[in-house]
Amino acid sequence: MQGSGVAPGVGISPASLAFGNVPVGQTSAAQTVTLENTGSANLTFGALALSGANAAEFALGADTCSGQTLAPAATCTADVTLTPAAPGARSAQLDIPSNAASSPDAVPLSGNGVQAILSLDASTINFGTLPAGGSASATVTVTNNGSGDLTITSITAPATPFAITGGTCTGVPVTVVPAASCTITVSFAPGGVVGVFNASFDIQSNAPSSPDTVSLSGAVAIPIPVAVPGLNAWGLGVLSLLLGWFGWRRREALRAG
Repeated sequence: MQGSGVAPGVGISPASLAFGNVPVGQTSAAQTVTLENTGSANLTFGALALSGANAAEFALGADTCSGQTLAPAATCTADVTLTPAAPGARSAQLDIPSNAASSPDAVPLSGNGVQAILSLDASTINFGTLPAGGSASATVTVTNNGSGDLTITSITAPATPFAITGGTCTGVPVTVVPAASCTITVSFAPGGVVGVFNASFDIQSNAPSSPDTVSLSGAVAIPIPVAVPGLNAWGLGVLSLLLGWFGWRRREALRAG
């Protein structure tokens, strides 16, 4: 039986845990809650637990408090992590049952799920029809319309005669912050090969839409020969007579002069 004024107390540090921005599907660094017996009698904890709107997205890690008894001034710790399942604010609390008069104590937990969203200004590029030996280029703009950083990890090379020739997205890995953009320059250089060409390239990233595909097409026109009218034997005969007549007229004019 405890004497008058002898009772356990719970000290909690920090009073709340804020995880900030955490990419959807990724686990945050663990944050630690330290519990102290601030009273003058032994403090006994029940099982620490998580509750609240997004309790399933928080996890209790290393825990030296559940089921333990602390002497006055002694401490124990519990680690918590957050793995957001969706973008937006996430909240829960860590419940701390004990034999203290304040039981159940609670630690508010908060965080924000963030996610990259990759948007293309064009998912199809048609270079049209080029003359033999011609070439053309086009630029694709990649924009991060999400709330988390977009990381482009690779860009596959399209089949020839298409090629990726530059742009600010190509030095992978490339990080694009929310609301920012980068570019990919694509060329079409079929040379003298005649025909219709199709290809594509993929953009691999941490966006949920990955891989994002850009389709490419173009053609080279068949040269149209220019017909030159020919002369048959009759035409050659007439031409010969005309040339002879003009020659005779010129000679007569020279004699008269």
